[in-house]
Amino acid sequence: MSPSQPALFALTDLPVDIVLDIMGRLTPYDVLTLRKTSRLLRALSDERIVWIDVLRSACKRQNVYAPSFPYETMDARELQARATAGRGFNYRIRRHAEISETSQPDPDELELGSEATRLRTADASPLAPNAIRYILPSATEPTEEFENLRFIPGGRFILTSHRAFVRVWDAGIGTAPSVDGPVISYQLPGPEAAEITSIRIRASPADDDNALVIVTSVLHLVTFRVHVLLFSAEKWSLVPFCADLVLSNLDDPDIPVVIGLTSTHISLAKPYSVIVWNFVRDMWVSWSKQSTRQEDTLYICDETIVYVSGDLSEVWLAPLPALQPCERGLGSEGATPPLASHPVIMHADVLRVGGESLRSLLSGVTLVYAERESVPLFFDVMSRQLETGSVLLSHYVVEREGSCSSKLSVRFLGQTTTTAEYRAAHSLHLEWVRDPGAAPGYVQAFIVEGYLLHVVVTDIEDGGELKTVRGMLGTPGLVLNELNVDFCSFSGRVAARVPVDLIEEDGDDFVDRRCKLAVFDYV
Repeated sequence: MSPSQPALFALTDLPVDIVLDIMGRLTPYDVLTLRKTSRLLRALSDERIVWIDVLRSACKRQNVYAPSFPYETMDARELQARATAGRGFNYRIRRHAEISETSQPDPDELELGSEATRLRTADASPLAPNAIRYILPSATEPTEEFENLRFIPGGRFILTSHRAFVRVWDAGIGTAPSVDGPVISYQLPGPEAAEITSIRIRASPADDDNALVIVTSVLHLVTFRVHVLLFSAEKWSLVPFCADLVLSNLDDPDIPVVIGLTSTHISLAKPYSVIVWNFVRDMWVSWSKQSTRQEDTLYICDETIVYVSGDLSEVWLAPLPALQPCERGLGSEGATPPLASHPVIMHADVLRVGGESLRSLLSGVTLVYAERESVPLFFDVMSRQLETGSVLLSHYVVEREGSCSSKLSVRFLGQTTTTAEYRAAHSLHLEWVRDPGAAPGYVQAFIVEGYLLHVVVTDIEDGGELKTVRGMLGTPGLVLNELNVDFCSFSGRVAARVPVDLIEEDGDDFVDRRCKLAVFDYV
């Protein structure tokens, strides 16, 4: 080596504490690769402190609530298993699909409603869960409803509603057992007659130790409320984050629906207007729109509104209007948001391969927890495949037109055909998974159709063809057309409401008298 060349050194030349710190910042798979290079790194890669840091880092990268995991009681092997569960789940889906490929129908050859298609779909072997956990309601509330079921990203905590109560359930994770009965029960303030209509989860804008729980409720179909709560796994608490937003004197058709959510904003649609509320700063604005639907979706990206319109089969971009303080001094129930003009800066038709417009458009609810307010923004829409009647997924990205440009544009990335029948599919969950160094990564879609849980994995490569893997997840006990189902691919889990007892009526109809939670583990 010449004197002008820099000296080379190995990672093992560094002090052990520095090596441990470096390893804790790596991806799980980099650590597993690194351990093959020397005996010292092999030994260090088995240190518990390394995998605590690796799991926390993986949670941050994959938009997962890190306190979902009981780090203090987990050994190195279990920490490693949790950090690699997401990729393990994806691998199982792909591997099982390869084995079952001969029994799966080709979506492009499906004949909607044909007996052959129905039998081929039914005969497709589902991916069976490795284990099933059941969570029973408390003895004092045996008729628990388990409505509006949602995982807190991470797969341990489950949120549901029962009348005017928000429940938190501990499903356990790894070797940690599940807990019967809710671990937290929060009653919404106000009249007990209020009905919870939705629950959503987002990352707290303040810190990583808490999660936002956004709840909407309706009272007598004339008063609509948005409740923003703060969940803490460390404190085992669910408390208000800010004052409720209250809209009253509504007619039944005017009850708002949530069409967009970030860690600071919530977007509500009424029949002829849209409301955006910044609940952190307690400011809001609204604008008129010819028509809005529950299937529409609104994203806020770099102070730009990205609106997916189901009726018009188009995406349009516009600057976010200036928000004004909520006039709570006048009484929240009498206040109305200020109207603003809304100049649209770009329209883009939502097309399919071949150039024709999509119809029967349903905007996909792309699962997100954090970091959803900057470009590139990936989103998806669900529509009906005209030839077969099956679900068609179309993938898009909002990006800058140049590296230094502030102008945004919408680009079509491709489409994915599925075996799920559009008219029978009633629940769709989508998420983009982006491993470090891979962009944009792959899309995992979970579609509920009757008793079936379809899973579709689509690899998205810029400039390349989309590669799709299709399969089904086994969920023993799932009731026909059950709406309360949620997924957590990071931990390889599905949660669903299932009946405790099935009572047969008239020979073929089953009615569930009491319910429980089922958690299906696939890794």
